[in-house]
Amino acid sequence: MRRFSGVFAKSKKEEKRASSSRVDPEQFGVSLNYLASLPVEPDAHFSEVCLYVKELAKDVKGYRSLANYLYDNPETRHLVKEQAEVFVSYAWSGGFGKTMTALTSHFKGKDVFVWMDVAIVDQFNAAEKDIHFDQWATTFRENLKKIGRAVLVLTPGEKPIAISRSWCCFEWAQCCAIRYSI
Repeated sequence: MRRFSGVFAKSKKEEKRASSSRVDPEQFGVSLNYLASLPVEPDAHFSEVCLYVKELAKDVKGYRSLANYLYDNPETRHLVKEQAEVFVSYAWSGGFGKTMTALTSHFKGKDVFVWMDVAIVDQFNAAEKDIHFDQWATTFRENLKKIGRAVLVLTPGEKPIAISRSWCCFEWAQCCAIRYSI
């Protein structure tokens, strides 16, 4: 369960730091159009995109995510909103290009600010946090409520990978539990 370990659930030290700052980096939304334009191969796997993101974010102080990298730079801050507009559930093995094509097609080119773990999560520390699942799940649901909308990416169309991934099914179940319109 690498993808979301530690996401949305903070240690006591992190909670104190977050409460004293004016923004919560785990609530950020990144411009979908920006993500779709990342200079990676069209058939790149999300693990390759993650390496690119880590290269960009390596010098960010504190929470090292792509969103924080963009937010900390006045020239790119416009590519981030402090509150995501849409939570995106997708399978990492579905391929970055296909996922971006599906999303940009769904939103008909409109730039929306999305919560996608590859852009929002500190990829340096995501796998290292050890957080009790119940605590994490409760925090995850509360943050989904704040976002308010979700999109499920089902690629490829003839046999969507996400329906065979338990993590994606968990995300969908949480969206249903909070009565999202999906």
